Amino acid sequence: MGRKCLAFVTPDGGVSIIRPQMKMKRPDETEEAFLARVLAENIRIGKQPCAHGKRHEPGSYPTEADSVTIVDEDEIPVDLTYREAWVLAGGKPQVDMARAKTVHRNKLRDQRKSLFAENDAKAAWAVLTEDEALKAEALAERQRLRDLPALPSIDAAQTPDELKAIRAQDRPSK
Repeated sequence: MGRKCLAFVTPDGGVSIIRPQMKMKRPDETEEAFLARVLAENIRIGKQPCAHGKRHEPGSYPTEADSVTIVDEDEIPVDLTYREAWVLAGGKPQVDMARAKTVHRNKLRDQRKSLFAENDAKAAWAVLTEDEALKAEALAERQRLRDLPALPSIDAAQTPDELKAIRAQDRPSK
């Protein structure tokens, strides 16, 4: 069993983790009392304006209305690739695969931006040199890049590792 952390669901359905600093635990304080104090302090901070005078981001701190769960640190996923897709299931933070697939599609969209730019240069060169074969290759690559977020392998992925294996740079085998 690792150290205890606090987990709560944010307004967008994600999960926030509070990792208390054990050096702040008072010598005469039980672990439960320490965690309650940490939670109360986080709620208090969340109600105050930030240094720049605005309110904290919604969900960045728990409120009294939030259901806070105590979890062992070793139950928190180590891989943060799909951090935005975490949910609390069975009292533990886990990757929700439906949300992870959406996150992965967005990552592919970001990855393909530079690949579109490279391909545009190739297409421009093909038009300039009147190279029909190169032009057809550039058009096919452009379509492949457009189709990336709709790959069937994304829907078929059962684990975060399977999703991570799908990359924008990879070319389908011929």
